[in-house]
Amino acid sequence: MSGGHFDYYQHHIEEIAEHLEKDIADIEFAKEIGKIKKKELYAHLVNVDSGSKYWPHWLMEMCHRYETRDEFMKSLKHRSHFHEKDGKVFVEDYNGFCELVVYEGESEEWADGNWHYEFEDPEILEEFKKGLKILKTAAIYAQRIDWLLSGDDGEESFKERLKEELDELESKPLIDYDYWKKIMEEDDRD
Repeated sequence: MSGGHFDYYQHHIEEIAEHLEKDIADIEFAKEIGKIKKKELYAHLVNVDSGSKYWPHWLMEMCHRYETRDEFMKSLKHRSHFHEKDGKVFVEDYNGFCELVVYEGESEEWADGNWHYEFEDPEILEEFKKGLKILKTAAIYAQRIDWLLSGDDGEESFKERLKEELDELESKPLIDYDYWKKIMEEDDRD
């Protein structure tokens, strides 16, 4: 029969545990690699009449194309809809007549350029690990109970397999960091 008493939903517990294990490994990996500071360009438009600020998509894209304010401003000289007056740059767009404000700033990002979860409270990660242990244990119990109630295991084989799987869970590390690091590196290459 191969189980079926729980309509195979016990596998969802395993999937949740696997996702959580990967998240924990990723959080700890991120702490190892750390963050770096990065210079960035920022820009917005200020409507001359209303004083309202706008961050149009086209302007954000321009910010990503140039590394310095000087490069950015130099690129505007070739564009007909930008006008310079008294050292300020103006543009007419769907928001009306606006002043262009461009400045350099600094941001922080993970050293590998990817996004990672981050928690200030170290207890959160410890609670995740406790939850992972509970989920892995629950997955074992759900599978063994399913097989017993489905007739695949008798009472003795239920107890033997349950003990074997729980002992195996206790005997190995809760998280296989080498495995998850390899998976994350492969994901980065794709």
